[in-house]
Amino acid sequence: MRLSARRSMTPARRCVVLAASALVVLLAVGCSAGDVEAEPKPWAVEFARVYAEAPNDFVRQIVADGELTIEEMREAAARTQECWDAIGAERWFRESADGSIGPVWRGWDGVGPNESENWAAEDCTLEYFNDLWILWDLIRRNPDAEDFDQLIVDCLISHDLAEPTLTVPLFEEARIQCYFEVTEEMSATMTDEEIMAAEREHGLHMMEIGCRPQLPGGTYLDEGQAWDCIMDPISQTRD
Repeated sequence: MRLSARRSMTPARRCVVLAASALVVLLAVGCSAGDVEAEPKPWAVEFARVYAEAPNDFVRQIVADGELTIEEMREAAARTQECWDAIGAERWFRESADGSIGPVWRGWDGVGPNESENWAAEDCTLEYFNDLWILWDLIRRNPDAEDFDQLIVDCLISHDLAEPTLTVPLFEEARIQCYFEVTEEMSATMTDEEIMAAEREHGLHMMEIGCRPQLPGGTYLDEGQAWDCIMDPISQTRD
């Protein structure tokens, strides 16, 4: 899974890559010589990847222990906010009761000029918050690193929103029918700005034709219980 989309993705320094490889081992054995047969920690590989690709020591230090807390996310948000304030970006963070934390900006709700394409502000987010944000969302919604798409399918079936024969491939086919997919060729030949422009154009076209992702049985995936299953299948089936 790609954890970030930096404008200039340079290879990690050799020493960092070696350190990240060591981190995978430490995370897998729980950092204890007596836990040789211990199960790998959930998301250990993703932690190591963020460590290897970290843009600075601040992010690297946070993920070095293989854990991520809401306090650390708030610290990352505070650093990002300082960066935004320094350049005059009208952005801020919002934390929800469910543990999610993320940026909002002037115009994000359709009121006032939209600041969503402030690239200097995006650089602040990439520097201090983006990789941690994606990792935090993975942990929050799927703490045991289970097959998330299978969890969604199980949730849809359990709520009678899909036939028992629904499989992950069928669900994936339904989910992407209206969405923009960034291919490897695009990533290799287009800048992030060009990709975002293409995605925006595609999205406008899908809105014009009223395209909505729909399961074979007729359930729309963008509303109600189906959307809840997609966003947080565990809480919808195990509470």
